[in-house]
Amino acid sequence: MPDSLNEETLAALYETTEMLRRRNSEFIESHGISMQQFNVLRILRNAGPAGLPTLSIGTQMIEQSPGVTRLLDKLELREMIRRERQTHDRRLVLCFITQQGSNLLAGLDTPLAENYRQELACLNEEELTTMLDLLGRVRTHTSV
Repeated sequence: MPDSLNEETLAALYETTEMLRRRNSEFIESHGISMQQFNVLRILRNAGPAGLPTLSIGTQMIEQSPGVTRLLDKLELREMIRRERQTHDRRLVLCFITQQGSNLLAGLDTPLAENYRQELACLNEEELTTMLDLLGRVRTHTSV
C-alpha cells in the first residue's frame, strides 16, 4: 500500500475522530462535566455495586489521563462518586458512582444515543460492523 494512502487514511481517521469528539464534548460539557469526567462516570456505572480500584479506572479510560486522582477529586466534591479505603488493604481505594452521578448519566443516555445515531446515520448495520472489525484489527496490530 502506498505511503500516501496510509497517510491519507490516518489523517481522515484523526479528523473524523476529532470532529466527533468535539461535537460530543460540547454536548456533555453543556451539562457541567468534562468528557473525561463523563468517561469515569460511565466506567463506574458499568462496574456496578462492586466498584473499581482507582488504577483500574485509569486503564479503562478512552482518553488516557495522568490526573485520574484529580478527576476523581472533582467528581467526589460534586458528590457524583464516592471512594472507600479498604480495611483489609489500606492502599486499595475503591470508587463507586453515586445516585447523583447515575442520575446525570441517565439524563444523558437518550440524547447521546440520538447524537450517535445521527452521526452514523450514513452507515448501515453491515458497514458499522465492518468498521468495528477494521478498527479492532488496527488496535490489535498497533498494540503488539
